[in-house]
Amino acid sequence: MRLISLHIDNFGNLSDYDLKFDANPMMILHENGWGKSTLAAFIKVMFYGFAGETKKTSAEREREKYRPWKGGTYGGLLRYELDGKQYEIGKVFGSKAREDSCTLTDVATGLAVPDHDNACLGHELFLLDERSFMRSVFIAQNDVRVHEEGHRDIADGISAKIGNLSDATDDVNRYEAVMDRLNDLLNGMSPKRATGSIKQMDAHISTLQNTLRQEEALKDASQRLELQQNAELEKLDELRQERLAMGEKLKQNMQRGELLARREAFKHLWDQYEESKKALDEMEAGYANGLPAKEDIAEKLELWTERNALTASLDNKQLQLDYMKKDAEAAREKAKDKIRELDDELARKEAKVERVRKTAMVFLGIAIILFVAGATTAFVLSRLNFGIAIIGGGVLSMITALIIMLVARAKKKKLEYVEIDESLYEQIQGGDNADISQMKAQIAVDSDRIAIIETNVEEFLRFYEIPYEPEKAEAGLYELKQKILLLETKVADVEGKREEIKKYETANDMTAIMNIDADKEEAEREEIGREREEIDGRIEATQEAIRMYARQLDENHDELQNMEEIREELTDLTQQRDEDLHKYEMLTFTRDFLREAKQNFSAKYRRPLLDGFKKYYGRLSEEEVSEFQLDANVHMTRRAYGEARDVESYSSGNRDLVDICLRMALVDAMYQDEKPFVVMDDPFVNLDRKRTKHALDFLKDIAEEYQVIYFTCNESRSIKE
Repeated sequence: MRLISLHIDNFGNLSDYDLKFDANPMMILHENGWGKSTLAAFIKVMFYGFAGETKKTSAEREREKYRPWKGGTYGGLLRYELDGKQYEIGKVFGSKAREDSCTLTDVATGLAVPDHDNACLGHELFLLDERSFMRSVFIAQNDVRVHEEGHRDIADGISAKIGNLSDATDDVNRYEAVMDRLNDLLNGMSPKRATGSIKQMDAHISTLQNTLRQEEALKDASQRLELQQNAELEKLDELRQERLAMGEKLKQNMQRGELLARREAFKHLWDQYEESKKALDEMEAGYANGLPAKEDIAEKLELWTERNALTASLDNKQLQLDYMKKDAEAAREKAKDKIRELDDELARKEAKVERVRKTAMVFLGIAIILFVAGATTAFVLSRLNFGIAIIGGGVLSMITALIIMLVARAKKKKLEYVEIDESLYEQIQGGDNADISQMKAQIAVDSDRIAIIETNVEEFLRFYEIPYEPEKAEAGLYELKQKILLLETKVADVEGKREEIKKYETANDMTAIMNIDADKEEAEREEIGREREEIDGRIEATQEAIRMYARQLDENHDELQNMEEIREELTDLTQQRDEDLHKYEMLTFTRDFLREAKQNFSAKYRRPLLDGFKKYYGRLSEEEVSEFQLDANVHMTRRAYGEARDVESYSSGNRDLVDICLRMALVDAMYQDEKPFVVMDDPFVNLDRKRTKHALDFLKDIAEEYQVIYFTCNESRSIKE
């Protein structure tokens, strides 16, 4: 089988990329970051699909890891040849496996190939699962090892392929799963591990046996507890009798104590009376001039109410007076403006009359001139007609002048009769009008009344030592009123307390009350209280002891009742333990038998593998290969200084060399007929210069049998012609 070509639509950082596998070995040389490992992964994914679909991180899920950087169609084509025929795989990947589409086409016919698992052709083509494929013909970058991490055996698919057990591949592949399951079962049942079910059952059986041994001890302890409890019950009865006797004694003392309480009550009433009487005396002493009658306070408050009303009215009248003055001033200014307007109008009319008079004088002058000119023309120049005409013009001018003068005289005469209303002059004269004078008189009357009231109230307050301020006068009157009420309350309180004392004396035997010995009764009551407290403490302690014995008896009773259940549980558990131990022994035998069978199966191909390994190792290293040994688990050791040494302890370069040779030996053993292609993603990075040269020659040698696809990023590891 060999690869022919591929086309990548989009895969990781590779986009619209074509490659023909037209050389063998086929070397792909590019710098780091170009996408060589991505290209190798594309080849694997086309045959086996994506790995790590259920992993938690996107770095472990190949579908996410190789999602196209540039977007677009996620997938591509891969063409290969098998048995002389060419086929083409086409895949388009979605966000999930169920969204993928895959086709397998016969290139010669262009038809789809039926009856194939197109999504995972690798199983059919290589007869290997993905895990075995990655440990044989596909050498990924930095993963040359034959054995998976944490596994000492080679992959089961490789074992099946080498053993020509392709039909039983599933059975072989299940070996490790079965062994893991058996080990899990054995560990879970182990009689030696602390977490093993048999070990835990043994511990529980021991606990149950120890519990049963305590049965007789529990019975004896219960009998002792019953005796102790009965003794405490008898003691409790005695203590309760003592407490009853003490209660009767206390009752008698309390009856005498009632007289003491009554004396204390009488003393309290008397103290209250004395305290109230003292407060009343102190209050009365504080009023040097006494207190006025409530009627006087009412009278003064009524006067002050009148004063407040007059003050408010006075403020209103003063406001009205201010408005009246403003109105009078406004009328005065208006009259002045009217007189000025009339004076201005008269001056304009006189100026107009003067202009008319001047016009008449002009016409009169013209008439005189025309008379002189006409006379001169008629008599001097002997032009009578023309002279008469000029004189006629003079007559007309004279008539016009006379008419104008008459009109001017008439207008002037008319102006002499124009007079200004005298009331206007009265308005502009100073002084108040009648309304203002009347308002001022009312204000004066109210002000006098207010002054009289304030003087009256001030003298009243000062007499009773209340500071006077007009704005606080009313408060002072109410203060006096409050003092009167307070004094009346004090007097009533004193009289009431005195009345209570009289009633108490009438209702009680005051002689018996006053003669009781308080100290003696108090001492006796305290002694009774101490004795009673002591008895109560002893009763409580006895009751607690009885409760403790009862709890212990209940616990012992419950434990004794559980003993039969424990016996039954012990019987069942012992039987279960014997059954599980037998099952454990059978599982141990099965696991050991399977391991031996696997080792015997692996031993059959150990010699061919070792021979193949030595062949390749000799080519690569030019070293002695006889010291190498291979066990049935395909685990390599090398004899040195008389001891077999594990190649795991080798340097990275030597270990890679061993694993590369062992891989090729496995491939030889697995594919003796149809040879597969071999993918090597820069496997020689840990080799020194000399071994790298041998390794590159080694690639040319194996290319004679296999199609080799070799990836590298360094010219020093490139294949030279």
